[in-house]
Amino acid sequence: MNSIIKFHTDSFINALKAFFEELKVPVDYLADEPASPADVLGDRFKASDFVCQQRTH
Repeated sequence: MNSIIKFHTDSFINALKAFFEELKVPVDYLADEPASPADVLGDRFKASDFVCQQRTH
């Protein structure tokens, strides 16, 4: 299980792809970039219900 090491060295998406590939789990990737809530929820998305809090460190 060498792909586990990639979670410490590579980006999350690349490590996840390698992990599933090693497990021989078929995954159909549409895109690597994240989807917005509006894209996922479609007509059910209401911007007034979506609260985005920014963290400050």
